[in-house]
Amino acid sequence: MMIENFLTSLRAIQNEDELVDFCRKKVLHGTPFIFASKEDDYYEFRKRIANNFNIDFHEIFITGSAKLGFSPYKSKDFDYDSDIDVAIVSERLFSRIMEAVHNYQMNLRNYS
Repeated sequence: MMIENFLTSLRAIQNEDELVDFCRKKVLHGTPFIFASKEDDYYEFRKRIANNFNIDFHEIFITGSAKLGFSPYKSKDFDYDSDIDVAIVSERLFSRIMEAVHNYQMNLRNYS
């Protein structure tokens, strides 16, 4: 999808349900631009991250210009100077991190 088509479609959204569908289709679902025609590489990329954090691979998303092939915010195409934004959406990982933060804070209090 080209940036002009993306923005035209986004402007045509008339309600919250259409916005949710648009975001699911364009931002979350499908193979990211950076992995176009390289679905196995995309799987392996997600698997490595999942294994590193001990979470499910479908809790990992690529967003931004690496996903779309362009940045709607910067109005520029993805290129070699672009970064790859990775979002991890994992309740389990969040809970583990928050527990570690809590334990760290409690240790600080105990030693103060």
